[in-house]
Amino acid sequence: MNESMVVPKYGYLNALRGIAIILVVILHVSQTVEALPPAVFKLLERGSYGVQLFFIASAYTIFLSYARRSQIEGEYLIKNFFIRRFFRIAPLYYLAAIFYTIFYYYHPDGFQEPVNVLKVIPSVLFINGFFPGAINYIPPGGWSVGVEMAFYCTVPFLFQKVDSLKRAIRLFALLFLATMVIKFALRFLMIYFLDMNYLSMEGWTLYFWFPNQIVIFSFGIILYFLVPKFTLKKQWLGGIYLLFLFALLILLFILKDKYDSYHVIPEHVLAAAIFSVVFLIMSKAKVKLLNNQVTRFLGEISFSLYLVHFVIVYFTDKLLLGFTNPYVELMTKLVIVLFCGAMICYLTYTGIEKRGIALGNRIINRRMNEQ
Repeated sequence: MNESMVVPKYGYLNALRGIAIILVVILHVSQTVEALPPAVFKLLERGSYGVQLFFIASAYTIFLSYARRSQIEGEYLIKNFFIRRFFRIAPLYYLAAIFYTIFYYYHPDGFQEPVNVLKVIPSVLFINGFFPGAINYIPPGGWSVGVEMAFYCTVPFLFQKVDSLKRAIRLFALLFLATMVIKFALRFLMIYFLDMNYLSMEGWTLYFWFPNQIVIFSFGIILYFLVPKFTLKKQWLGGIYLLFLFALLILLFILKDKYDSYHVIPEHVLAAAIFSVVFLIMSKAKVKLLNNQVTRFLGEISFSLYLVHFVIVYFTDKLLLGFTNPYVELMTKLVIVLFCGAMICYLTYTGIEKRGIALGNRIINRRMNEQ
């Protein structure tokens, strides 16, 4: 989920990932604060769309690195790509799967059901997105990793076929249309033939699965072609534009809650569209409130923090009691989770993630040298 870019001009990418992980942590911390007003909780719940921001940044970064390596690696490109992606994701992800299986076995109050090891297997194979009962099981948040790995499988094909901004926009239009057709076809079946609650399915399995999320990656591909063409003549306007965009996003959420009770408009696509404009502006304007040492650092360790923060949220909720003000409780827990998470995840990032990346690179170098 995090393709580390150390070149300074790409610092905004880690800042965007930092914002994304903060949004996700806000979501899960807010779920432990029972006294929050419903309207506030509903807004904080939209922190889940930080995952869509991850997907956008991932597609953009993957296309950048794939283009650069296509000039160097030739016939080895595709195999090398999958080796790199596997060793970028798998080492920490597999350890997280083992840890949470054991953890939830001994702390079942932190999980929705007794642990079933057989349901962990699809996650380990990265095919959990095609198994409704395992789509978001163990490790928690694993649905997005399954989606990410499914996207990787499409990259060689998409990179070859989508070679211009016009084609990237056509890809978005095609995927969005397909998403809507699938959504309403399944809704029709559930209502008239299966007698199922479509809102329940669309809020879980049919939301998490790859066909509903692939359209989000097309925003990152559009940005791959658009960012080099985009200019921002007055840097100081960047902050104003971003403030307007976040206000617009909140307004759209409010309007959607009021007027779209049948959930016709796919909210995650709406959020991704706004985040894409935020991405575009941040690529040209350094707004220190959003692009700073803290957000860039959190972005650097964001994959670790994504996997680790669940257990920190669990213990923070258990240990911090007696709050009378829900907003004080929210901010206290949020700061503690981010601070403790940053310390732990710096170790997992340097000790596990970076070593996994290095191992993948060694395997690639050995393969290429032997040929």
